[in-house]
Amino acid sequence: MVVRNEEADRRQLEEHQRFVKQSRAERLRNATKVEELISNYKEHEADLRRQLERERLETLPQEQEQNEALVRAELRKWQSRLEGSCAGEADTCEEEVRELKNRVLEEAQELARLTKTTAEVSAEAMRLRVQHAEGEARLIQGELQKLAEVQAALDAGGPVDDAELQELERQKAKLEAMECQSVGGSTAVEDDNGLDEQSACGSSQPPSRGSGTPPQPRQLAPPKAAPAQAQGEAAVAPAPGKGKGPGKGKGPGKGKCPPPPKPAPPPPSAAPKAKGGGKGGAPVAAKKSNLVTLYWKPLPATSGIKGPAEDPMLSQCAELLEAAGGAVPSVEEPREELGNVFVAEDGEEQVEKDLPTSMIQVYFKRREAARQMEAEETQKVSLLDDKQSRMLGILMSKHRMANKGDSAGQIVRALKRAVLHCNYDVLKEEGLSLIRKVIRDHVADGNKIKEYVNANGEAALKKLKEPYLHRLVYEIMKVPQIQERLECMLFQIAIQEGLEKSRETLEVLAKALQVLDSRREALRRIFSTAHRLGQSMNSNCRAPQAQRGFTLASLEKLVTTKSTACPKYDMLHVVMAMLGPEPIFTAEDINKLAKAKTAKCSAIYQDCWELVQGFYAVREIKETGAYKCTRTGAKVKIERRRRTRMHGENEKDDVEEKIDTDDLFLHKIKDFVIEHSGEVGSIARAILGCFSIYKDLALFFDDVDAVYPPPKDDQDKKVDLLLVMHNFAQQVLTHQKEVEQDGLRQLLMESKKKAHDEQ
Repeated sequence: MVVRNEEADRRQLEEHQRFVKQSRAERLRNATKVEELISNYKEHEADLRRQLERERLETLPQEQEQNEALVRAELRKWQSRLEGSCAGEADTCEEEVRELKNRVLEEAQELARLTKTTAEVSAEAMRLRVQHAEGEARLIQGELQKLAEVQAALDAGGPVDDAELQELERQKAKLEAMECQSVGGSTAVEDDNGLDEQSACGSSQPPSRGSGTPPQPRQLAPPKAAPAQAQGEAAVAPAPGKGKGPGKGKGPGKGKCPPPPKPAPPPPSAAPKAKGGGKGGAPVAAKKSNLVTLYWKPLPATSGIKGPAEDPMLSQCAELLEAAGGAVPSVEEPREELGNVFVAEDGEEQVEKDLPTSMIQVYFKRREAARQMEAEETQKVSLLDDKQSRMLGILMSKHRMANKGDSAGQIVRALKRAVLHCNYDVLKEEGLSLIRKVIRDHVADGNKIKEYVNANGEAALKKLKEPYLHRLVYEIMKVPQIQERLECMLFQIAIQEGLEKSRETLEVLAKALQVLDSRREALRRIFSTAHRLGQSMNSNCRAPQAQRGFTLASLEKLVTTKSTACPKYDMLHVVMAMLGPEPIFTAEDINKLAKAKTAKCSAIYQDCWELVQGFYAVREIKETGAYKCTRTGAKVKIERRRRTRMHGENEKDDVEEKIDTDDLFLHKIKDFVIEHSGEVGSIARAILGCFSIYKDLALFFDDVDAVYPPPKDDQDKKVDLLLVMHNFAQQVLTHQKEVEQDGLRQLLMESKKKAHDEQ
């Protein structure tokens, strides 16, 4: 009988061992799958980080803040999905991985498309810059070529009038300035009117009045290609220096450039009329062309077309004709001249007749007023820094795009009226945040615009750089308590989103707490059984005795304390085997606990508390007229804006200043408080109910100091109760399944019966 019992026990033990191996292999496979999923998540996250880093390096600085915000949002989404996938089953993880892979591929394709577009735009901008530089260089080459032609006409002794001689002197001075600049000489300067031109490196002697001596032109070197950036610089004439020259005029002075070669005398007909008995001086510089520049591409000096005998195409045609037996015409015989498409039949006289100079002046005159305005604009100062100017410029540009046809003054008035009316259709959350930051930074920097207006008047704002940006800041800052108003307006815009988020998170928290509250009896059986078993194990030894019970942190010890007879099982296996087979936690319960663990109790409490406190602060404006700032805690009296007294009104006419009827802030606050009082009150009641249950559970587990109140951050020594219970619920569910699979409860009952029989 004993032998048969031993044989049955042996077979049963072998069967249990096979089950153990199978279950262990199954757990290993599941663990391997989970590790692969986690590694895939990390690889995709690393790839996405590298792609976004490359994109950040290639994008413009103003786009980097948006990209960084997208990266942070994507990282939070990846982390939340990673935690949720680890908490679910393996098949759910695989489906989510596939979805995430598809999304990552789509995002990678979108990033690649954006990168390609940015590269194409950069290449197109570079091509346009190079094309512009080449056009400038060709224009300078054309001017130098014309100068060489005029010099050649002078050398040939042809008739040249006084105007052409003066133009030649101006072009020579311009060429000398370019040559001096290329060798490191001082650059040419031009005054504001573009008429008086001087050169710091000029060394020629201008014709003097009173001597009657004709001007001595220089011999010009062959034309050279000038750099593209030389186009558009002021043309200069040689500056008169100190010294004696012919007559009583001033002769050549000191300069850094080497003296030019001796010029050849001009023809007698080119000598200007000189006045005797006077002081000599430099010739009057010719006016620069006041016509717009045509950036075309001139043809080269030679066409490069080969003659009939050297043309390979015509030669091949002749060979084909000869092979066909036809008569081949001689390639040396003269051909009829076809003329040139750019040469008129009547010559230059016809061109001058068709295009008179007066007509060209009317239609193509350069806008000197615009150039002067640009020069004056660069000399103006700005009381806003570059970042503030860019932010306000973006705000006004968006409003201009939405309301085409509005002038800058109309945009300023519309934005100010939107602030006074609390019109969130015109001024959205992004615009309010932008204005709030600019106002706060400007006030912290000393409120320079207000001081400037107090010293110079409002009209002086037009003298500043970008006057409408300064006008916008000044007009908004005239609204009383503007910073507190903007804070309340931002809260009004975000209230609906905050209410929805608070309701969702409180619902998640309430469901998780309800799971634990409904499992109190089952948890009491587990904890009491584990306590009795632990007390029995620690009896008659120096181990600590837990008379009242053990802490929640000791739950991990139930899993790490292994059985010496069968290391596969731990203390929690034995506890679950000692209890009944009824399930304690389900997969749905663990999912609810996982969502609450991810949301974090402290974050839920903080968000809901800030929402309710912000609403109560706004409600104080309706009840008492004062606003308590949530940042500083200081109370500020909110006043209505006074209407600005118009010109001609006498202070004695009205005892009190009139209230601006455009200021609707207090009316909007009153309507806002009435509309949302019920919703905010329900949120406040839900907060109290949820965290009362949280505290009751902490008292139930008799470890209040460890879990209540919930930890504010990772550095807090307290732990979140839902985090502890989520991990414990997962272990209970897993251990309970293993106990049923391995038949551990029957083994314990048989061992207990056997021990009782032996006694």
